[in-house]
Amino acid sequence: MENMSWVEIDKAMKAGKKTVVIGVGAIEQHGPGLPICVDDALAVAVSCEVAAALGDALAAPSIRPGYSPHHMCFPGTVTLSHETLSMVMRDYINSYAAQGFETIVVICTHGGNASTAMLTCQDFYKEDFTLIPICHIDLYGSCDGFPYFSKEEGAHANELETSWMMHWYPELVKTEATERGYTTVDLPVIDDSIAMMHGIDFVSPNGCVGDPTKATADLGKRSADEMIEGICKEIRAYQKLIKEYKEKKE
Repeated sequence: MENMSWVEIDKAMKAGKKTVVIGVGAIEQHGPGLPICVDDALAVAVSCEVAAALGDALAAPSIRPGYSPHHMCFPGTVTLSHETLSMVMRDYINSYAAQGFETIVVICTHGGNASTAMLTCQDFYKEDFTLIPICHIDLYGSCDGFPYFSKEEGAHANELETSWMMHWYPELVKTEATERGYTTVDLPVIDDSIAMMHGIDFVSPNGCVGDPTKATADLGKRSADEMIEGICKEIRAYQKLIKEYKEKKE
């Protein structure tokens, strides 16, 4: 939608595109080999591919920054408060609902936004439109049979996140600067919540939680395709359940 005129958007909606997909990213450090725009870049890529795969949807301009206080120890990171992020999300949702979109999908590509997104979306449960929160994209697929962000692999600027960037934005990956970061193999007694409370630099001086040196564009494509398919299945299943529920109430 960002590169469309209002006339083109209006025409698309009249042709049946009544679903809008909103990506919620962040502006935060991703180690020495990736730019600070990673989560926003992924929000754009995922929302656009999900919208295209659904067929009856448009991808909205992404929401950024996000909630990233645990990355503020690294230069370039920008964080919103929970309250500000929630208000921005509410205004996005209300804007698209007022324009006639029947289904609004919110996809978080930054884990720090998940709790804010879920709590915000819950407040809209009585509205006439369907609101679908996708708060953890790592739940929709696997990495060669393993969970996307396992405790051993790590969950930030890791092999998979770097692979996604190699697939979608190879020109932004600085492979010569990529280096391994903290994993729970190094310090198994430290839980991820420690890093969230005290800052990523508490466990990882370079900002990586995982090993991005193992990343490949091939893994990025295969896992991205699986993720997009899984998210679309979730959206269609949710829409079906809501439709059946409303029909029973009529």
